[in-house]
Amino acid sequence: MSPETGNGSTAGSSASELVRPERSRVAVIGAAGFFGRALLERLVGSERCELILAIDHRAPHIHDEKILYRAVDLTRPSAGSELLIHLQNHAIDTVVHLALLSSPSHHSAWAHEVEAIGTVHVLNACAEHRVRKFVLLSSTLVYGPHSKNPNYLSEDAPLRGLQGSRYVGDRIENERQLQRFKQEHPDTVCTSLRFAPVVGPTVRNWITRYLTFPTPLTVLGFDPLIQLVHETDVTDALALAVHRDHDGAFNLSGDGVLPLSAALKACGRVGMPLPGPLARGWVRTLWLAQLVSTPPTFVNLLKYVCVADGRRAREEMGFRPRYSTRDALIAFAGGRKLGDLVRAES
Repeated sequence: MSPETGNGSTAGSSASELVRPERSRVAVIGAAGFFGRALLERLVGSERCELILAIDHRAPHIHDEKILYRAVDLTRPSAGSELLIHLQNHAIDTVVHLALLSSPSHHSAWAHEVEAIGTVHVLNACAEHRVRKFVLLSSTLVYGPHSKNPNYLSEDAPLRGLQGSRYVGDRIENERQLQRFKQEHPDTVCTSLRFAPVVGPTVRNWITRYLTFPTPLTVLGFDPLIQLVHETDVTDALALAVHRDHDGAFNLSGDGVLPLSAALKACGRVGMPLPGPLARGWVRTLWLAQLVSTPPTFVNLLKYVCVADGRRAREEMGFRPRYSTRDALIAFAGGRKLGDLVRAES
């Protein structure tokens, strides 16, 4: 259930912010994952949270008098009823759903059970309990890399994803489930946080593995712009969504973009360019041998732009990233002792 996977000093309340109680009782689903643990550590220091219910199939090993751990496995048919009991017993008003994988899985059926079916269990429990707020961890990958994408994709852009990718398809299905939930429960604040690919000194996921691969694959004739967000900014944005009420989907990323070639150079890597069909076949071979963490469908990310417009998060949520895309990459490369940018900064 656990994945490997905004600035607390952000601007004041925006005009779109809704009325909310002074203190909240928060359930973090996927509490033992990377961002689950980071969010728990952030919330325990907040006077706005009086109780934090940590839910996962394994304990997050963060101990504080505010935190109560309850074991739930989202792949079990009983997960929804178990969640409902815990939400009711502890009078939870805010649910943060982080039980998503950090990278595509070779066990796609199990991953679908965790992510898409697991989200059904979570939303059903939230509907029955009538939670006041639901926050979903999502990704800008839901837009998908496509040749006709504009330079910056707004939250209203179609969710075209990656054809053939169960990993991205499950995130799109989660978004659609949340939209249906909102239609049926209009009084519930529903926030979807669509993060750019996440990097940082400690996070581990598909993009960090790609950037540290000895000879990363590139596609001959293509050098798309990429956009990143630092792991600290992800935690900031999650805490911001817990403490303030903002309905709808929000793109979150570091400011600015970089060509893929510049990102690889910053990490001390030289890409191995291959023609598109050959690149896809090579990745398929490595994927089937379980030597890479990205399936062949991800080759399109090496060809086409998939960059999101973060204005809505800045203007409505007051989100101010601490790290630009370039700064996030420097922090990542520095943490792994990689790259030209790090040497230039020292």
